[in-house]
Amino acid sequence: MSLLRKTGFFVAVLVLVGVLSAGHVFAEEIFNIEKIMQSAKDGDPVSQAALGAAYLKGRGVPVDYAEAVRWYRASAEQGDRRGQTGLGFMYFFGQGVVQDYTEAAVLFRKAADQEDPMAQAALGISCKYGWGVPTDKVTALMWFVLGAKMYKVSADERDALVQELSRTQIDEAYRRADEWRPIRP
Repeated sequence: MSLLRKTGFFVAVLVLVGVLSAGHVFAEEIFNIEKIMQSAKDGDPVSQAALGAAYLKGRGVPVDYAEAVRWYRASAEQGDRRGQTGLGFMYFFGQGVVQDYTEAAVLFRKAADQEDPMAQAALGISCKYGWGVPTDKVTALMWFVLGAKMYKVSADERDALVQELSRTQIDEAYRRADEWRPIRP
């Protein structure tokens, strides 16, 4: 699979989600940028991740990747999975930062360990194609199995990857998924 096609898949994932917001999809009637900004400035990590998403998508503020990175990073540094996932995607795509698949995978892993389904899907894809981590389809399947509980993209990737693996590899991935436990910050 070409890099362009792989990157296209990630873009398709983001389009399916609707916004690259690390879990923040706001209904118009409840989206209030002033309240989010104030809460973010007061140090609330969920609001910081939401503000990062707002700057990324231009929701109530101009699109500004540097500001998106700033707020995602503030959230991520407090251990918030939404900030970690959002910042991971910024590194993955090189938006507001130098593109760095390894840093993206590190951030996806931190969020995936906290049961963030978008991060689990992103980490699974990173493992499947060797982006920032060694290529490991068994580990990729494990992350897809875990993410599939809440995220359709993971379920679709899981179903496709199963077709490429042996019964032993599939069993190992499911065993790992059964033994996996989330990490709480």
